[in-house]
Amino acid sequence: MDIEPGKLLLIITGGILAVEGALWAIAPTATRKMYEDMFQHGDRTLHISGLISVALGVACLAYALR
Repeated sequence: MDIEPGKLLLIITGGILAVEGALWAIAPTATRKMYEDMFQHGDRTLHISGLISVALGVACLAYALR
């Protein structure tokens, strides 16, 4: 599968926006609470969570595009 980098960026961005928008559209109260709870954690926890998310995201993309 050969996808141009610009097109891949649009696909990724569109997917992220679709999932984020679906969360807010389907369950706005629960999503708001999730964000409030998330920001109760310290910076170190948020950094580690972010790094894990990046690693999982890159692994998913690598698997899908192999």
